[in-house]
Amino acid sequence: MKRSSGQRLLWFPPALFLTLFFLLPLARVLIQGLTSNAWHEVATTKTLTILWFTLWQSLLSASASVFLGIPTAYLFYKKNFAGVKHLRALIATSFVLPSIVVAIAIRALIPGASGALYILMGNIFMNYALATRMIGTHWQVLDRDCDEAAELDGASRLRHIWSISLPQLRPSLASAFLLTTLYCISNFGIVMTLGSVHNRTLESEIYRSAVENLDLSRSSALVLLQVALTVGILITSQAIMRRNLTSHGSIRHTTRISSKDLPVSITAGVICLVLTGIPMGALFLKAFHSIQGWGLHNFSLLTSSHTASLLNITVLQSTENSIRNAIIVILFAMGLGTLVSYLLVRTPKVDIFFQLPLGISSVIVGFGFLITFTDGFFPLRSSWLILPIAQILLIIPMVIRFVLPALVTINSELIESAEIDRADEEMIWWKVQLPLIKPALAIAAGYAAITSIGDFGATDFLAYGDQATLPIALFQLISRPGAENYGAAMAASSLLVLICGAVIYISEW
Repeated sequence: MKRSSGQRLLWFPPALFLTLFFLLPLARVLIQGLTSNAWHEVATTKTLTILWFTLWQSLLSASASVFLGIPTAYLFYKKNFAGVKHLRALIATSFVLPSIVVAIAIRALIPGASGALYILMGNIFMNYALATRMIGTHWQVLDRDCDEAAELDGASRLRHIWSISLPQLRPSLASAFLLTTLYCISNFGIVMTLGSVHNRTLESEIYRSAVENLDLSRSSALVLLQVALTVGILITSQAIMRRNLTSHGSIRHTTRISSKDLPVSITAGVICLVLTGIPMGALFLKAFHSIQGWGLHNFSLLTSSHTASLLNITVLQSTENSIRNAIIVILFAMGLGTLVSYLLVRTPKVDIFFQLPLGISSVIVGFGFLITFTDGFFPLRSSWLILPIAQILLIIPMVIRFVLPALVTINSELIESAEIDRADEEMIWWKVQLPLIKPALAIAAGYAAITSIGDFGATDFLAYGDQATLPIALFQLISRPGAENYGAAMAASSLLVLICGAVIYISEW
């Protein structure tokens, strides 16, 4: 009974946080917006066209991300060679980069890029690294007996992967596909920056309806469509992930790279070069080239009065705001996300409740904060803390995605041995579980920091004046004509890439 009572008490802080800062704002938006006319407005050819574009571009982007992630996962997670950890961190950077930076990198490579093709490119650029990680971490724990048997039979490496490994990887392939689909559905910055007036998704249409047209009725109905998609994907993904986690151990199997791996290695190398190396290289080249030639002129604009007069804040000051917010987000999102993960090990059925913010429009979360916390009992709108709180809400599901699998794959015999030795629940956590999940916590903290720094959806609503963040400064610079504005945007984007890369490298290391 003590354990049951203690579990119930531990649920209180995260449940209260989610209810106050997610369910309440979402309910306020829906209650104010849903009318009898809302459904009539949604059931139109225009909305069906938007829904169709949202689905097909997300499904196609996710399929390509998973397909391209297979050879990369094999090389970086199944094989062991000098520098592999550095390469893992490098490709991981593409997933955690702010969507606005990804769009700027694509435009640096292809000036004037706009349309469905470039939205697909942006989605694949961001999500193939996520697919690579999900597939690769599962691939590492597959039973080595099948690999050894295939080697003894003289099977080629490609035939081995196709006939033996891929059938065993079906759960992680399906899970990666569903999760990347969810990210593509809710991607805001890519569509707003690279899409044309004809390329509208549910996320961008929610923004246009709520902000540009002040049509809360239509935006609320669109949110319900998005909620339905999110819930369906999360239920399916969680079922697959849970089966995946419980069917394998936690021992990692890697082998030295050999000549047999040459075809797969070349394929993976080309994929990384095209999807990561070339766009990033184009971005950095643009950052160091200005109307005055090669040099640091674009970087000098970041602290100049030129950008300050445009943005009411220098780019470096906006960077300081982003880093300050990220520190707060790490502390609270990691604490709440780890606590929820610990509780979900024994109560997995409520997982979807805490994962729901993952697929809900960040635009609606920001808008909900505005109408809920502007006045009344909790006037957060006047405080800069409103943005970190919104980001904590959106990042907790990501922390759970990293920490929960690490907890589930802990050998149960270790915990049973501690219980036999009369260790209580608190001691088991501190002495057994926590040391074993430290790598997952480090990676989760890195991803949480970068996601906070690069957030654009909720930030567009909640950060204003001298509290503007780096993505807001980037968007304003890239949206304004002029060579100096463009150069400053390139320099700021390259600075953000370096920050993201450094954080991910440290967390991976």
